[in-house]
Amino acid sequence: MESLAPERNQYQNFCTTIHLIFIVELTEQLTEELTEQYLKIMTKLLTELQRGLNKNYLLFLELLPTHEGNRAPEYITAIGVSERTMERYLQQLKEAGLIEFKGEAAQTGGYYLTKKMKGKLK
Repeated sequence: MESLAPERNQYQNFCTTIHLIFIVELTEQLTEELTEQYLKIMTKLLTELQRGLNKNYLLFLELLPTHEGNRAPEYITAIGVSERTMERYLQQLKEAGLIEFKGEAAQTGGYYLTKKMKGKLK
């Protein structure tokens, strides 16, 4: 009786190859989806910036690197915008991965530049 080892090895190699192809395809699909989401966020941010880029927004962007850890009310006072406007600015920058909120509560935490943003500023 002949050994089935060569056939088993071929089958295992075939299964491994199929598995790797599946993983590569899945990874490519996820990468495409994430890239599309990122592009949508960036497009939205750029569109909003083009529509509403004003002195206050520019001032806010200038304040961020030198005033990390501030809370929204401090930024509102510093640049003179409404709470809703500041919420929109913060949300746009958070969605773009440029700032993050650190802290356990809104009263004790603050906004900080992400590593991604700090890398862009260098």
